[in-house]
Amino acid sequence: METIGIQYEATHYRTVFMEIQSEMHENILILRPFGRLDRAGARHLDEMARAGMEDGSSRMAIDFSQTEAISSDGLRSVLGAGTGLRARQGEIALAGLKPELRALFSLSGMLALFGAFDSLDQALDHLRSHQPGPAA
Repeated sequence: METIGIQYEATHYRTVFMEIQSEMHENILILRPFGRLDRAGARHLDEMARAGMEDGSSRMAIDFSQTEAISSDGLRSVLGAGTGLRARQGEIALAGLKPELRALFSLSGMLALFGAFDSLDQALDHLRSHQPGPAA
């Protein structure tokens, strides 16, 4: 499992910590953002997703169960990962969206594009049952 952690001063009052864990499970890339998925975290999510696709993964689950908030940069990063996977005949599944995050993904139109599941296990079951087609 790979972990990238970012700690930075967001305001004069508090330090914000953001971490992303990644692992491969049955040829499915699992990303787990912790904390706030903002501009800095989005860059790392992009890098991890791109590395997974370059390594041949065409299925990805992003577990948001430990994500407190997501910025527009984070939304763009998820959209970019999903678009990249779809271009490879792959699929992305979103898991563990809290009500506030689910509302953001819904308003952005992404819930119409990507599957959203209550748990990571449900997302993995879905991805296992939908094998990717040949690369375009």
